[in-house]
Amino acid sequence: MTVIGIQGSSPELRNNFARDLIKYFKNKNKTVSVFAYIGKNCEIDVPEKDSHRHRTAGAKEVLAVSTLRWALIHESSSNSPVNVEQLLQKLETNDIILAPNFPGETDILISLDTANKCVKIYKGKKYLQAFKLDSTGQMSDFILSAI
Repeated sequence: MTVIGIQGSSPELRNNFARDLIKYFKNKNKTVSVFAYIGKNCEIDVPEKDSHRHRTAGAKEVLAVSTLRWALIHESSSNSPVNVEQLLQKLETNDIILAPNFPGETDILISLDTANKCVKIYKGKKYLQAFKLDSTGQMSDFILSAI
């Protein structure tokens, strides 16, 4: 699994960019998952639902299940951020993991530079190449060749 971080610019642009990458990689028959950081104190499960009631009653984990999807809600034992390695253990094997807001712990880093209207690609700390901000396909093909 290759973890690709996305940093820079606004959260909206990072998320729109991530969605474009998901579509592109999926069209190339790559499996993609995303670490979607939703904020430090954001509530994931809905108050007044059973999953929320079970969690607030003291359950360490609640597996919320429907016929369409499921979500594991895990009560953290600390306020420290979860690292990428811990998160990877929770996922099935995928070709690519997109990780906006996790720039320091990734294999590839995409840095969005809106001031210069470009995207800079790094592998580890090594700068690889820059692309125009609107060249998602060309940039995605470059990333696939670099992993």
